Amino acid sequence: MERELAADRAVVDNGHDPRSWEILGEKTCLLEYVDLLPDLWLTLTMSGWAKYMTWAYPVEVVVTNPAEFAAAGIVAAAAPL
Repeated sequence: MERELAADRAVVDNGHDPRSWEILGEKTCLLEYVDLLPDLWLTLTMSGWAKYMTWAYPVEVVVTNPAEFAAAGIVAAAAPL
């Protein structure tokens, strides 16, 4: 009976067990993949990135002459040819 109690006391997790550190690492990776990475991906997608950039750098673009704007785009697109 005394040996069983001593064995039970030895099983107590005091944080020095390597297996407990492995479990903590697995849980951290799971948290990373399930919770943090989708949020990061959403931020880096086009709509999320555009929202971030307009929040970080509030710039308004106003086209005063649409025909001139279109012509400049055509010239810029044809320049490498």
